[in-house]
Amino acid sequence: MTKGRFKAYLAIRYGNNTAEKIQSIFEFNKTLSFEEYRQNLLKLLSQRNLLLQLAFDVFDTNGDNRISELDLFKVFFSFNQSGLAE
Repeated sequence: MTKGRFKAYLAIRYGNNTAEKIQSIFEFNKTLSFEEYRQNLLKLLSQRNLLLQLAFDVFDTNGDNRISELDLFKVFFSFNQSGLAE
């Protein structure tokens, strides 16, 4: 899996903003094998502060370091548009 394909997949499911934030934490060489993906995911899951920051960044859609009502609306609208709310 290449970095571009991974980001494209995430963008389809979660939107470009969220995809960029999630993809940025994974280390890519040229391609990503299942084992490399697994190691990156385990690394992410073991870092609580990184997960909390990622969750905050996903909801802070305009990057102003605050989560507003509009930010929440954008996230939930994107979530609904992606078909994940079904």
